[in-house]
Amino acid sequence: MQYNNKLLKLLDLNDLDFFRKDLKYWQEDRLQISAELIFPKIVEYKSGYYLDNPVFKKNLKDHGLNYSDIAEGEWEINEIYLLDNSNDYKILIWKTLKIIKSIKTVLQENFQNKEFIIVGILNNYDTQPSISIRFYCNRANEPDMLDIHNLDSYQEAIIVDKVNPIKI
Repeated sequence: MQYNNKLLKLLDLNDLDFFRKDLKYWQEDRLQISAELIFPKIVEYKSGYYLDNPVFKKNLKDHGLNYSDIAEGEWEINEIYLLDNSNDYKILIWKTLKIIKSIKTVLQENFQNKEFIIVGILNNYDTQPSISIRFYCNRANEPDMLDIHNLDSYQEAIIVDKVNPIKI
């Protein structure tokens, strides 16, 4: 998993150690994450990989998934938006890590021969924090949705994880 400096500035090393070590404290029921986010259903449709949710079904019905490329459609449709009323960005970050891990597990189990990029973007961490989690299949013939080699160029705090990285 990769983080940019903006995310690391929000957390100190004690926070990162706490996230890694104290797993019992951070059980799904304590985080109040719905089962559909802990056990996401991901479907393959016309060479794309999508969260099987109402957004996907509405886009399919209304627009037929008309995007300039498949990765753009995946990026737009595969969004999970988290808002925490406690205004505690650390809880949102932990929820994001749990959801990213869940999505990664499903992608690894069901689509072993494809490389995916999962991204968590933290916004408004100084007022009411929110996180947008997105994922897409990394294809050689399509542009990246995010420059994962230059995360510090973004204003937002970012978490990135690769699934089934292709070794070159």
